Amino acid sequence: MKIRISMENVREFFQRLNANYKPSQEKPLVKVAEAALFLPALGMYYLWEYFDNFNIRYFLYFDLKDAFEVLYESLMPIILIGAVLSIMLGMLVPDMLKRKNSNQEQNNSSEGQEPAEQSVSAISNLVAIAIAAAILLGFYILMESYQFQIKSIVVLLGIATLAAYLYFKGYRNLGFIVVVILLVSYTSIRARTDAQLAKVNRPTYDVILKNHSDTLLLKENSKSRYLIYKTSNYYFIKDEPQKKIFAYGISNDEVASFKSE
Repeated sequence: MKIRISMENVREFFQRLNANYKPSQEKPLVKVAEAALFLPALGMYYLWEYFDNFNIRYFLYFDLKDAFEVLYESLMPIILIGAVLSIMLGMLVPDMLKRKNSNQEQNNSSEGQEPAEQSVSAISNLVAIAIAAAILLGFYILMESYQFQIKSIVVLLGIATLAAYLYFKGYRNLGFIVVVILLVSYTSIRARTDAQLAKVNRPTYDVILKNHSDTLLLKENSKSRYLIYKTSNYYFIKDEPQKKIFAYGISNDEVASFKSE
């Protein structure tokens, strides 16, 4: 089967890429400020998933501050990746400014048109695709940095690509729903991956709490104990010989322990 590509097809393809990107006028289901309220819930979900891998009932030790700390910690690599990619996208700024000025001149010379007709984007379809590709690249780098398995990366990138396609094709609300699914899936996989890495790497450092004793609760390079997680109020330490997990209160003398295989 032969595929014929004429110059007319090529010309039409590049004209579409260079055409103004037309944003959707669809009314959003959720505003940005309202969507931000969803983020602490993601932090809590991460902690619940993470502790569930150690058979710990996290909500017995729940503190909202822990959810914000998870978000803050996760934000740092995102800012770094975003800063690097923004330098790459900076090359598109001259074209965007030129297009914006051209659109303003067109709007000033048009009279009697509806506002929706005068609403044009300052970016081309090509720039919109480049922005989407940069976001997907940054997402891939983020998952690689957290040592996601390749199958998880492929699935999450597929969901992210679908969300970007729906959003840029004008189905913003449907795209937003897919983004929510993406964030929940990413959080779940990230929590399970981090928990497995903790079991393998067995992080240790010197921990002493005077509320409990003057001896070290955890020693650096310990062969029998390792840190599972530190929240605002507790250290969770796994003791391998005893097959127990200890939860030591930071501001009080509370100690809880339970069996863990």
